[in-house]
Amino acid sequence: TDYVSFSPEFYTSGSYEETAINKRESYLEKRNAENTLNTFLASLEYGFSTGKHDLKLFAGHEKLETIYKQDIGSVKNLSSNAPIFDYGDPSSPFLTSAAYEFATASYFGRINYSYANKYLLEFNLRRDGSSRFAEGNKWGNFPSVSAGWRVSEEDFFKSLNFMDLKLRGSWGRLGNQNIYTQYAFADQMSGGEYYGFGNVIVPGRGTNVLANKATRWETTEQFNIGADIVLWNRLDLTIDYFKKNTYDILARVTVPPSLGISTLPYQNIGSMRNRGLEISLGYASPRDPDKLNYAININGSYITNKLTSLGGLPYVDHSTVNRSVVGEPFSSFYGYKVEGIYQVADFTWQNNSDAAIPHGERNYMLRSNLPNAAGVMSNPAPGDIRISDVDGNGVITPEDKAIIGSPLPKLQYAISANLSYKAFGLNIIGQGVGKVDGYMNGNLISAFSNTTGPLLSSTVENRWTFEHPSEKYQRLYVDKGRDALVTSYNIYNAAYFRLKSVQLSYTLDRRFTEKYGVSRCRVFFNAENLLLVTNFMEGFDPERSYTNTTVGFHPQVATYSFGVNLNF
Repeated sequence: TDYVSFSPEFYTSGSYEETAINKRESYLEKRNAENTLNTFLASLEYGFSTGKHDLKLFAGHEKLETIYKQDIGSVKNLSSNAPIFDYGDPSSPFLTSAAYEFATASYFGRINYSYANKYLLEFNLRRDGSSRFAEGNKWGNFPSVSAGWRVSEEDFFKSLNFMDLKLRGSWGRLGNQNIYTQYAFADQMSGGEYYGFGNVIVPGRGTNVLANKATRWETTEQFNIGADIVLWNRLDLTIDYFKKNTYDILARVTVPPSLGISTLPYQNIGSMRNRGLEISLGYASPRDPDKLNYAININGSYITNKLTSLGGLPYVDHSTVNRSVVGEPFSSFYGYKVEGIYQVADFTWQNNSDAAIPHGERNYMLRSNLPNAAGVMSNPAPGDIRISDVDGNGVITPEDKAIIGSPLPKLQYAISANLSYKAFGLNIIGQGVGKVDGYMNGNLISAFSNTTGPLLSSTVENRWTFEHPSEKYQRLYVDKGRDALVTSYNIYNAAYFRLKSVQLSYTLDRRFTEKYGVSRCRVFFNAENLLLVTNFMEGFDPERSYTNTTVGFHPQVATYSFGVNLNF
């Protein structure tokens, strides 16, 4: 891929009054990038049946290779407005290159066996290799096995002819090597390092990424048991219980700053457990072209997540808001717990708390029986958030931080319905999540964020005031330090239900449409994102990312459309 960016020299007004002009220097940049993907796949399949025995064998081999190269050159202040490097300022050239390669290779096989179509067995084995890892750790073996029993095919079950029942179970392992580096096993050098020699800054080379040669495949092991039940050929019920353990998790871990590296190395740092239950229930009415027909499906899952090990570390920070702590959900929200709002009664002031002194003239001091919050909040006053003294030492410090929420939903569910009556059709789809938190801060959330940010009208209307004190909402303030505090005050319930799609249709009579050469004509009206039920912060969408809110944040919009489907 070739790319050229050329900006000729031109002048602009320096102010709206046009009292001055600014010169924009010319600039030329050319890029050449080449990305090559090589693939190879070979497979062999064999089937054999005799009597009640059925056997299928499958084997395969796959190789994937990616080779990337990029060269960039640029100059400034061209002597002529033409995209030619020679016209550029001789002191301005900038040259840089980037290149990487990585590859994977896999050998895999599968054996399927069934007896009398009642007893089912499947065995899989994968051997995967990755160039991202060092010798001795390149390859991983990932087996799996599953079994099923069609109970309804047994003689003792024949009397229950209204039911079809299948029991099943499985166990298996899968590997993961998808990390944001192609060379986890090797130190990486940068050509953009600078050093001082004799009071002169000179360019040089230096190691900016350290390797961890012990880095290896991340592995997920899952156990599952379930049942498929069909009643009267109308009601379908599927139940699954699973337990999934992920170990040798690949992640970047903080290293001492004294190492002088800019990019953290990958390490296999620990393990994580997910447990859950998934249920799907569906019903379809008997088909009758002259009556109302309908099919309804509801499915949901309840999952718990727990970090079980970090390789000896008690926690790992992912950001100023998220921390993974052993024994807690992965990447939980971490900060100060808020237990309420300070009221006037929580303070003393001059002249033995003389009530005649106007509020604006009082020098408020927290009562001695309350934790001292001065270490994290300058000049606490009535209307400020009241931070919990978690360790009970009487002073609010960073040691009082704790897990204040989780961005991982425990409950996920969806519903769909298809209804038809003669030529009319109605399709409805909805989905939602429950037991999940969202952290909201910054513009539109904190009052006057960063001293100049906008704020919502509801923030003004609900704010704490001396005339209208609140136990839920804080006062307005302008304080960068307080804006930076991560607290449970900014944790919101991110559970929601959204009506994703509703479509109403009508199919014209075929005897009419065929007169015009149309075998089928269907007109429809469709509405998307029609309804949102949530206790999340008003005006914000819980389905969008809620960890980094900006003024440019925009929720999903409702759309309405009309269309026609024609078949000839």
